[in-house]
Amino acid sequence: APKVMLAPLSQPLPIHPFFVIGLAGLIMSAINLLPIGRLDGGRTCMASWGRRAANTLSLLTLLGLTFHSFSGASLVILFWGAIVVLSQRQPDIPAVDEFTNIGSVRENCYAALLTIALFALAPFPGGGGPM
Repeated sequence: APKVMLAPLSQPLPIHPFFVIGLAGLIMSAINLLPIGRLDGGRTCMASWGRRAANTLSLLTLLGLTFHSFSGASLVILFWGAIVVLSQRQPDIPAVDEFTNIGSVRENCYAALLTIALFALAPFPGGGGPM
């Protein structure tokens, strides 16, 4: 194993600024892919699995984020969830054609992207606790 992985968690590691920018972009894209309301993930979920499934997944995702934020892991999720709930009060604009199936390839592609987003947002197992 590299010596960097053996360093204690309290010891700062030199990180290149491009890495920090890339990580911030990855996290923001992963949050945007969550199936919530009128975010990109919510619209993609509605196109893939229908309006009822999208509304159910949106509610479950918001509840999961609420429980996760109150566990003390990160307050960023709580503030982000509050902004999403308060700024998305209007109902979603209906699509021109909600009855034509988009195909299993695109549904599987969205499921894979959602899985990657959840892995990107999953906490590091050896993390140092709340930030």
